[in-house]
Amino acid sequence: MRCIVCKKPAVVKIDYAGVSFCSEHYDKHFMKKIEKTIRAFKMLKKGDVVLIGVSGGKDSISLLHALWRLKEKFSYEVISLHIDLGLGKYSEVSRKVCEEVCSRLGVDLIIVDIKREYGITLPELAKVSNRPPCSICGTIKRYIMSSYAVKLKATKIATGHNLVDEAIFLLSALTRSDILSLAKRSPFISSLGNLPPKIKPLYRMYEYETLAYVKVHRLPYVEEQCPYSVGATSLKVKSLIELLEAMYPGSVLNLVKSWYKNIQPILWEKISSEVRVKKCKVCGLPSQGEVCSFCRLLAMKEKTV
Repeated sequence: MRCIVCKKPAVVKIDYAGVSFCSEHYDKHFMKKIEKTIRAFKMLKKGDVVLIGVSGGKDSISLLHALWRLKEKFSYEVISLHIDLGLGKYSEVSRKVCEEVCSRLGVDLIIVDIKREYGITLPELAKVSNRPPCSICGTIKRYIMSSYAVKLKATKIATGHNLVDEAIFLLSALTRSDILSLAKRSPFISSLGNLPPKIKPLYRMYEYETLAYVKVHRLPYVEEQCPYSVGATSLKVKSLIELLEAMYPGSVLNLVKSWYKNIQPILWEKISSEVRVKKCKVCGLPSQGEVCSFCRLLAMKEKTV
């Protein structure tokens, strides 16, 4: 297997394109792809303060590293935020990875320990809620990223959602006929109330592409799976997506790109006027209900004490 550019031994094969790259030219390919995504959706502009969510996994670590490299070119600042969910050894390893990478890059890292800040952990909330742990985790992360973005006066929130993450969400929402979620989901989510826009620069990247990036740059990342991922519905949907991709390389990329280009804008145009944004009566952040999902979770925990 040889690099398509220089004919040196290749380290990465891009299945959907039928090409292979050496380390040097794969890095250029990866960065070019991210830049193209940023420009296509006008994700970043001069003077932005970008709050990057880092979990320690390959996606968020590759996102942090890539955006750190591009900050001079696009003239923005980066701040990283890690959320300790109270998952024992898994959380300890995740935190150390984030600290090591941020120290290496000289990027400010904010660590939010939800036990210390809110008096709860993900396992504790999972015991008192009938919602799946993955759903609770998503609520926690979205709330904390949003609240800290406001505190830090960030102008963008960046997350490491990759192509497969987007495909899983789209297929899952379609099976539930969740039109509102499908309409709202986008690689660039406009500001809501006093919250800054959310961006997903990796939305066109397959998982093996972000994995190859962290390996090329010898970046540490958390290899273990989250203890709550075992048996998760999302993994079953992921298996179907991987089967489709194995049969028809590039099909998942085409599906997601086509959805966001041709369908999502039409859905949002039809439904956006019906979306009502309120202020949570408890915390004051934007919410679709009188009380936001996160504050409802906290109230549920307090009732059991």
